[in-house]
Amino acid sequence: SRTMHDREHLQKILVLVKSARVPILVALLISGWLALIDSLLRGCVSFIFFGAAANLVNFNVYTSTKAIFGDNKAKLRHHEKFFRHWEVATGGIYILVCEYMLNWHSALDRDIFCFHLPTFYGVVVAETYCEAIVYLAVHAVLISPMLLNVHYSFGYLQHSCMLVAAAWMKQKLANIAARGLDLLDEHEKLQNNYCTRSSECAAQEKALLSKSKEYEEMSRLAEEVVGLLTQRSEIAWRGEDIKAVARISRTSPAEAELFCKA
Repeated sequence: SRTMHDREHLQKILVLVKSARVPILVALLISGWLALIDSLLRGCVSFIFFGAAANLVNFNVYTSTKAIFGDNKAKLRHHEKFFRHWEVATGGIYILVCEYMLNWHSALDRDIFCFHLPTFYGVVVAETYCEAIVYLAVHAVLISPMLLNVHYSFGYLQHSCMLVAAAWMKQKLANIAARGLDLLDEHEKLQNNYCTRSSECAAQEKALLSKSKEYEEMSRLAEEVVGLLTQRSEIAWRGEDIKAVARISRTSPAEAELFCKA
């Protein structure tokens, strides 16, 4: 039905917003793609493949641990939220290890740190605009040496404003979807109550019609009984009159009856 079709669409929107599967898969795809491009530029295997490997590990752990919770919705919500946060933490660990500890650099570093990762955090990972602000602020601290340039710092700030706005619209869309599901639930409850009340009214109407027929039958029988009793009473009273006439006129009952008929 149309209601079920609408419900499926709204549920897909909520799953898309709240699930950690999509961010992990997007991170795995993009990191693998960037590693391949960097390898072509270098002419050798890029260290960015470590980021792709980390996302692959996240995905395997995510899928294996999700099966543990079964249909427990509360635990599943915490599970999804944890892995969304962990995906941001994975990006931060990648920056700390590769950029600062091992001092590994790539020609794609500035694009990755100033554009790809912020866009990923603000649009794909963040469920609300508050999360987007936190993610982008923490990421700005991690890449602060790259933002010392006025051009890149203002560019990052402007880009972050657009990402926060996108996260805000994403949050509103999720709220509308959730409210739509609530309205569909209320509609189904009202419809079920209406069907129940209609069935009860139909049963009551049927019972009243049955009672009405019983009363009509009883009324008809009562009228027949009254008519029969009236007829018998008239016959009885007529017999008493004949006897009285016969007694007064000192005639036979047959002659008295002929007199009454006359």
